[in-house]
Amino acid sequence: MASSPAQENIHSLAAKIYAGKDWHTLSSDEQVLVNLLERIGSLNPVRNGFVGKVFENSPDLNYVGAFSIELVDGARMDHVPAFVLISGNTITVRNGSVKQETGSIQLYADDVPFSWWYSYMKKIYKEDGDLLWVNNRRI
Repeated sequence: MASSPAQENIHSLAAKIYAGKDWHTLSSDEQVLVNLLERIGSLNPVRNGFVGKVFENSPDLNYVGAFSIELVDGARMDHVPAFVLISGNTITVRNGSVKQETGSIQLYADDVPFSWWYSYMKKIYKEDGDLLWVNNRRI
């Protein structure tokens, strides 16, 4: 279900308020809110006791390294290279790249290309959990 512009503004403002704060000083309700903001892709994960940075998609995404893609329920996976790890709705690539192109994101696993329409992808993130791309229409 897509967010309305008002909901997106609320997500953005809440993310800006909590980004960089000390996790241990947050109330339990604030920690729940930060977890929700992470889950929908408004914040990068908590690290070293501090809330992650506000996340925004890059218009010129070009990443080389390990990454994972979280897909929507029912997304076909029969076209991915046989050597990638599939666990539920998540594809993990140990050696690959992600490149933003006009109208799409091209994914590579050991130089073997594969992709989905935007509508099938929820988010793409690095091995360490930092976000690379979030489908804002899927939150």
